[in-house]
Amino acid sequence: MSLCESIDGARAPTSIPDAFAAARSPAARARALRALLFERPLTIDLVALRRLGLAMVALAFLLPLQPLKTLVPCPLRTLTGVPCPLCGMTTSVIATLHLHFGAALAANPVGLLAVPIAIALVLLRPWVVRVPIWLLALVAGASWIFELHRFGVLG
Repeated sequence: MSLCESIDGARAPTSIPDAFAAARSPAARARALRALLFERPLTIDLVALRRLGLAMVALAFLLPLQPLKTLVPCPLRTLTGVPCPLCGMTTSVIATLHLHFGAALAANPVGLLAVPIAIALVLLRPWVVRVPIWLLALVAGASWIFELHRFGVLG
């Protein structure tokens, strides 16, 4: 069942909030959530993402050449003291592109994934990709747990 199909006889929902609003019972809500996470991949238009990937790779080579060796701090961590899932990504991407894999892994393991994905997007030039939402949630959650542990929030 996709989110565009009717759930428990209601009108066909056209968005995620509509899917949950249309689900009247807990079982229908569970089916809608299962369809969202496991049956309907997220389709991503890669034209803009390809440009961002190219900019990420280019900046990672250029940032170490700047005279000031400071990077922009994470706004969430600066305001609350809690790191976000992307804390350390700039450091990780720079370390990955300079083949310092240990430093990249210590900063944020997702950087080790982001660099080859960005390079593949630039070289292979796909127009669209479908990614399961559960996979994105798993990577973001694992990255956040890693960062919370790295900064001592989890103990």
